[in-house]
Amino acid sequence: NLYSPEQATGTRKLPAPDKATWEAIANYYNQQRIAQLQPGASEVNPELLEKWLTSCAKAARNYLYPSMVSLNAPKSGQETDEFIDSLPETATESLLTEMIAQEEVQNRAEQLSGINAVLSGAIAKLDPEAQNIIKLYYGQNLTQHQIAQQLEIKQYTVSRRLTKAKESLLLALAQWSQDTLHISPNSNVLKDISIVMEEWLKDNLSNSNFSSTSELPS
Repeated sequence: NLYSPEQATGTRKLPAPDKATWEAIANYYNQQRIAQLQPGASEVNPELLEKWLTSCAKAARNYLYPSMVSLNAPKSGQETDEFIDSLPETATESLLTEMIAQEEVQNRAEQLSGINAVLSGAIAKLDPEAQNIIKLYYGQNLTQHQIAQQLEIKQYTVSRRLTKAKESLLLALAQWSQDTLHISPNSNVLKDISIVMEEWLKDNLSNSNFSSTSELPS
């Protein structure tokens, strides 16, 4: 062997060959190169051979141990911009995301259909006077006083019948939510259900869609 370095204790670096060793390596390389590969080729000096070997060693090291750069590392010459800022954004959503969105739309439509059926059925089960009060209050936006005058009954009767009717509708909707959506009723859930019920009554019994003598929405 022309060069057999010994690693010094406490260091990972090997000592570089001296000038005489480089000359011996170059001479041996030239002999083998001229004799086996390229007869008549010009000789290589120790400096060029060292340059070649150093380049090969760097290439091998970069291949075996590639450098890792954090996506949060700043770009060269820029203190604020990071590499992650240069990553292209996905223009289209994944197929899974699209399927989930479609399923949510379908579930929402089914829930609205269920709410419509439950409340329409619950109103139909009310006695005629309670139905009429519900229709006048939400369908024609009359006050309790105006309803009492129109139906020729006491205002407190209107208030009591209206409250009882709404409680009946709320109970039906809460029972449906528990049986169909598997939502256990509590104070917060009942509050949300009450809001949904009020919105449904206003939307479906509005003056533009419903009068005191018309059929209930189906």
